Amino acid sequence: MEKWTGPMQAPPFWLVPALEVTEDSEPPKMSRSEFILRCIAALLSLGCDIDQAFGVVANAINETGWGRFYRAFNLGGWKIWKFSSTNADGTPRRWWRALGNKGSGDPQTCFYRAFASLEEFLSEWLKTFVPKVNPGKKPNGRYWKTGQQFWTGEEWFDDLIEAGYKGDVTKAHPRGSIESHHQIIKTLTVVYCQHLLGVVPDGKWGQKSRNACSAYQLANGLTLTGKLSEQTVDALLHGVKHTSTLATVTPLLAMNHDDEVMEMELAA
Repeated sequence: MEKWTGPMQAPPFWLVPALEVTEDSEPPKMSRSEFILRCIAALLSLGCDIDQAFGVVANAINETGWGRFYRAFNLGGWKIWKFSSTNADGTPRRWWRALGNKGSGDPQTCFYRAFASLEEFLSEWLKTFVPKVNPGKKPNGRYWKTGQQFWTGEEWFDDLIEAGYKGDVTKAHPRGSIESHHQIIKTLTVVYCQHLLGVVPDGKWGQKSRNACSAYQLANGLTLTGKLSEQTVDALLHGVKHTSTLATVTPLLAMNHDDEVMEMELAA
């Protein structure tokens, strides 16, 4: 998508210049697999089930280019406005700025919220864009339907777009965004299943992934294929208790890395 050019505009009066987060102050980006696993772990700890976590992470992946492009842990291009420029205690929020996208109708310079951690962003994202609806109160806000769909296990991403989350252009033509979201979830499934099987979660289904998958299938009375059949995925994702701690994210042996590059898609 084409970006605006030229020097960025000065911040509005309601943003504190000293609280701007610059690119130079950013910590190194995580690897793709670490980004995925940390997001999933955070969402599980926040009360999401694995399918809900995949949906939210898929959106974050689409917004950040698989975790490559974001600043201050803002994984969704979450803009900051005058009404949202202060914290609950009245203190001013940190912020950052970037050139806007012409095609989506952005202004030349956009101003965004800064977050202290990936976990803080995801917690705030859930509260704002898929809010839990109180049965005893009348729903209000743009995203109440999205939240209702999300927490009852129904399809919710199309409602998120319809509510205006991705702007007017995508709202008018949502098909590409929805298809991309579903495709990312398929890749996430491969990566997370590799993590659960104890091989490097890189999305490459090589011999070590097939061996680990076959061993799991044999141990659990599943049809032996060495592939992520629907039966195997269901057992891995829904037949085990998923941990929300990060202790199991990093200790993956390098010797289990799949050198052979295979298709990153589920078995038919």
